[in-house]
Amino acid sequence: MMKSKKKMILILSAVILVVIGVLVGVKLITDKSRNSVMGAPEGATFDFISWLPGANAEETAAEADEAESSEETEAQAEDPHAAMWNVLAASGIPKAESYLVISTGNYFYPVALNEENAGREFKLTLGEDTWNTVTIGKNSFYMSESSCPDQICIMEGEVTLENRGERMLGSFVYCLPNQVSLQLVDPDEMEAILKDAGML
Repeated sequence: MMKSKKKMILILSAVILVVIGVLVGVKLITDKSRNSVMGAPEGATFDFISWLPGANAEETAAEADEAESSEETEAQAEDPHAAMWNVLAASGIPKAESYLVISTGNYFYPVALNEENAGREFKLTLGEDTWNTVTIGKNSFYMSESSCPDQICIMEGEVTLENRGERMLGSFVYCLPNQVSLQLVDPDEMEAILKDAGML
């Protein structure tokens, strides 16, 4: 009898924490629409920890050159996401099957969840003692480290295109103490975010 009461209390506590997390996450996300800025807030940095210096810069420049070719322009005319691809390419973000959208306050930063970035760690530093580290896979991510005291964001586990419909928090991972939300989105959802931000 006592075990079942303890189990019920634990389950109820977990449900309450999830509901609070979802409500705070929704507030963080809805607060950013129309006032959002793609980039980092003042004093914050978004850094690949295991980034190969200069490797991506050349590829991004090559992709931009290809986008300007007449063949690419014709192909984009048939692509429903052509305008979005151009906005992302202008920020050095390549086409991908899915994206990680890192949000803090009114700022968001998309990262392509592609083969090139798979296995890399991405560090978001919001202050001297406030940071989160995200590990990226192809079409997946998880919070691998955080400066927050409770570490709930790490316990939320991996988000993938395949499991996001089955997870309690769907496409999201929240770090409430650091006020960071992570979301896995497909191209349609990425386009909606850019439209809400007034970028399309």
